[in-house]
Amino acid sequence: LHIQSHICEQKPEVESTLDLHKGHKHCASIFDKAGLLTDKSVMAHCIHLEDEEIELFRQKEVGVSHCPISNLCVSSGILNVRKLLKKNMKVGLGTDISGGYSPSILDAMRMAVHCSKAISFKGKGQEDQKDLVLTHDEAFHLATVGGAKVLGIEDKVGNFKV
Repeated sequence: LHIQSHICEQKPEVESTLDLHKGHKHCASIFDKAGLLTDKSVMAHCIHLEDEEIELFRQKEVGVSHCPISNLCVSSGILNVRKLLKKNMKVGLGTDISGGYSPSILDAMRMAVHCSKAISFKGKGQEDQKDLVLTHDEAFHLATVGGAKVLGIEDKVGNFKV
């Protein structure tokens, strides 16, 4: 069964979810207890995931849909995509036009690169600044092969193999 949801999109959402589900350390544990974290799960946003949640997602092979336009339009924050990629997680791009202004994956690609640059300003002195910035090639990969892997259909779509 394929599952798609939003998780850890905004800090107040995280706080209210944990208030409702006492005894859980983080939001991902709530999803996991309900059996909603599998290799067929796609979780949108994931901006405010804790390191432990990232590791749980990695172990369960959960896919992440990065929606940079929506994240900025509703002031959710900026996802550190590089951090997820370094953990060998499945990451693709999404548009989530309910919170954004464009259904265009090209616009999402541009914004993903811009957001990664903004993250790099914050990381100055803490990590290799250039390492945080997504290249245009990487954004293209997220929009194609990355998205196909998140959906588990990389053998059918997402690349230009004939």
